[in-house]
Parts: sequence; structure tokens; C-alpha cells
Amino acid sequence: MSLSVRAYEDGDLEACRQLWVDLTQRHRDLYDSPDIGGDDPGKQLDEHLRRPDFAGLWVAVDGGEIFGLVGLLHSGEETEVEPIVVRPGHRSRGIGKHLLDHVCAEAAKYEVGYLSIRPVARNVEAMAMFVNEGFDRVGHVQLLKALKPTQIPWRDGMTMHGKKLRF
Repeated sequence: MSLSVRAYEDGDLEACRQLWVDLTQRHRDLYDSPDIGGDDPGKQLDEHLRRPDFAGLWVAVDGGEIFGLVGLLHSGEETEVEPIVVRPGHRSRGIGKHLLDHVCAEAAKYEVGYLSIRPVARNVEAMAMFVNEGFDRVGHVQLLKALKPTQIPWRDGMTMHGKKLRF
């Protein structure tokens, strides 16, 4: 594979929408919840591109075919990788690392102290890759409280500061 990373172009929209759908499906599978992302998750990319903190989007390409994408959000002192996704069937081949290396170089241009990334708690493979690539500091934790019954089967098995959490 002769992979390269380049800036997103308007002609990439449909391929990137499909990658967003793939990411949403991954989250649906991880949480056993078909409702995640709504009826048309690919349209969420359109909203992402219009965000006021949107700083850029890059695609991983080989032979003209798009295999992954990575985005960067920047506002003030906050810079975040969002999203990062690799096409199913091509994961665990170094494409995500290649995208992450590229977006880290882009983020460095903002001269901020930290770059953040927020993987879903059940994405063990992604979390392992991110930690291996230096994302080994915890700045914030997002805790959820169910206000109504949910279809998501929450799992026990996570502990932080001596508190048992479900994920």
C-alpha cells in the first residue's frame, strides 16, 4: 500500500460521508445500539464541516481510493482530533497511525500545549493505538447519567479513583 494523506477536497464528500457512516456503525456495534447517529449519520459530516471550530480534514488515499479520514477542531487553547476513522477491513494496518501523525503535525502549527482525542470508552483497539502514540494523559472525563431507560447494555468493569463505573 502506497498510502498518502492529503487535504479534503469537495469531491471527497460522498466517500467521507461513508466513512462517517462506518464510524457510526462501529459505535452502534460496540454499544449494541442501532439508534446511535440517527437515521442518516452520513449527514453529520456536513454539520461537522460547518462547525465554527473546524480547522481541517484530511484523507488517507491509495491509488485514488480513500481509506480513512481525520479532522481537527481548534478554538482558543483547545485543539482536538475529531473524527478519525479507517474503513472497515483496513483497520489495524497502520492507516490510523498515519492519519494521526499527519493531524498531530497540523495541530502543532497552532502552538497549543496539548492535543486531545475522545474515543468512545469501549473502543479498546483505538484507545490502545492512541496511548501508544502518546495520548497518555487524562484531562477530562465525561460521565453520563441515564435520565430515561436506554437500550444500551452498559458494562461493568471500569474503575477510576476507586469508583466503579459502567461503560
